[in-house]
Amino acid sequence: MQIEDLFGNRLHLPDARLRHIKEKHPEIGIQDIKSVLSKPDFIIKSSLYEDIKIYHRKKGKYYIVSVINLSKKLIITSFTSDKIKKGELEWTRS
Repeated sequence: MQIEDLFGNRLHLPDARLRHIKEKHPEIGIQDIKSVLSKPDFIIKSSLYEDIKIYHRKKGKYYIVSVINLSKKLIITSFTSDKIKKGELEWTRS
């Protein structure tokens, strides 16, 4: 499955990654993933891995988070979190 992000990057969500998300994070649906990638509130650059970007979108009292490897155009995972992930703020919605 291909999902386009805010910047027009066509990101690949392999079946194995989708199964992982459905099994480990059943609160997250495809629409949540599309929403966080196309309309993030902010994007964090991973402090551990240069190619990893962490998209966040506020939903109620939680954040929907999607972790992306931009060099591979790959969606690694998506989940909910009650806090912002560590790293450098790279982009924010004005």
